[in-house]
Amino acid sequence: IRDNIDPTGTYTDEEIWKAIEIANLKKLIPSLDFEITGNGANFIVGQRQLI
Repeated sequence: IRDNIDPTGTYTDEEIWKAIEIANLKKLIPSLDFEITGNGANFIVGQRQLI
């Protein structure tokens, strides 16, 4: 998930978690190393758009 949110590695973990919280996705993402399956199949359409 980290690479999807911050592909250039610009932001700190704390900043990435803050973005995840703002998008109301914290309950769905156990860690920043969480792997998104093919085409984001483990998220519903709206969640994929937020990421």
